[in-house]
Amino acid sequence: MVEYPLGKNGQVSPLVDEASEIVARHHVLKTNLIANGYLDFTPIEGLTLRSNLGTNYAFYRKQDFEGASSIDRLGQNSSSQSRIKSSEKSFVNWDNIISYNKTIKDHTLGATALTSWTQSKYTSVNAQGEGQLVDSYLWHNLGANDKSSYVIGSDYIQHQTFSYALRFNYSYKGRYMLTVSNRWDGDSRLSKGNKWASFPSVAAAWRISDEAFMKNVEALAT
Repeated sequence: MVEYPLGKNGQVSPLVDEASEIVARHHVLKTNLIANGYLDFTPIEGLTLRSNLGTNYAFYRKQDFEGASSIDRLGQNSSSQSRIKSSEKSFVNWDNIISYNKTIKDHTLGATALTSWTQSKYTSVNAQGEGQLVDSYLWHNLGANDKSSYVIGSDYIQHQTFSYALRFNYSYKGRYMLTVSNRWDGDSRLSKGNKWASFPSVAAAWRISDEAFMKNVEALAT
């Protein structure tokens, strides 16, 4: 194999990695799993309960070996390099909703409560070394590399969120409507003393077109 077809001042031949099976090897493994499910039932009239659960899991691993005569190492480095990097990610989301509605003559009442929880995790590990004792080890025996060249690292990240909310509805004849609600959100990534916040709201509506004195208003006639 001619490593420099145009001489030492030229580029390395793109075929040097094909000189043998162990000059340069790369292996990548990816796995991604997604699962979702829910439970929905009505124990009594007007009362509905629903629970949703969703998960996502991902795994990644990359293994590399670059021999001393590979494209990436030739001419710049006098030794081989072996490295492994792997990571895992997981995400879970769990929601629960309870709602109740009741009509008594001209009055309609409604209430809803919900919770939402998420958790995210990420872990990673990487290790590499140079000067593999036997090239055929590839990345399978990093301990056979020159100990002074070791590079090892790892990482771990996790955070969670939690939310819950309450909402109450009232309607009289579908003409006068009132909604009162509040939502509370929490996040573990926020600073101490600032992890929670609430968001209250009030809304009112009047369907004036249903009033008797509006019956003869032509602009509202259908």
